[in-house]
This record gives sequence, C-alpha cells and structure tokens, in this order.
Amino acid sequence: MTRERWSVRKFKPEQILPEHMERILEAGRNAPSACNYQPQRVLVLQSDEAIATVRAITHWAFNAPTVLLVCADLAESWKNVDGADSAEVDATIALDHMMMEAYWRWLVSLCRGRIGAFRVLEARFGPRRAKTAAR
Repeated sequence: MTRERWSVRKFKPEQILPEHMERILEAGRNAPSACNYQPQRVLVLQSDEAIATVRAITHWAFNAPTVLLVCADLAESWKNVDGADSAEVDATIALDHMMMEAYWRWLVSLCRGRIGAFRVLEARFGPRRAKTAAR
C-alpha cells in the first residue's frame, strides 16, 4: 500500500458515499491512543460554507468536496509524569488509520497538517484547546 499511494491534487466533485464515510470515521475511532483516552476529534467539512472557509484559509484543500480536519482535544489527552502530551501522536495515528481505510475503499486522500487550521479549530474548540494532526 505505501508504494501505491500518492497525494492527490485533483478530486472528483462527488461527495464520499455515506457508507464509506462511516467506515473511515470508524477506523479513526478504533485507532489506538495512549491509555485509550481517545482525544482525537474529526470535523467532517462538506457544506459549501465549510469548504469555502477552508479554501479561504489554505490552498491545500484543492478542489476536494470533503475535508476531514483531524485534531485532538488537549483537555482530554493523556500526559505522562514528565508532562509529555500524547494528543498530537494520538490524532496522527487516527488520521493514518482513516487514510488506510480510505485507500482500501479505492478513495484517494491528501494529508496536510497545520496549514491555517487553527482558525477553524478555535471556532470549534476555543483558543489553544485543540491541536491538529500531522505536520
């Protein structure tokens, strides 16, 4: 699989079928996380307004009709005794599982991280309470 995947720059205009989306989100929910705290959150952005907002923030959404913004709630992530936070790693593992599920459904994906996403996240979770997955 890793030799066959690529980062797509042009998408078909059709939305992902609901049964495919359900399985992709399920893969993210089933992903392992530190101490099983499951801090990952996925924002499914499909409305014209949501997609327009994403495209206004970053050009990396290209023409994708659906954007999954994967992040982690810092208030719910596991921290070790040294203060290291598992949030980013947990969210990235969930993202990886979701991308693998998409691949097995013959769907293509593009992974981009932190590119202007904090404006979207802060609107949903409040200032500095969320962290995006990937880099």
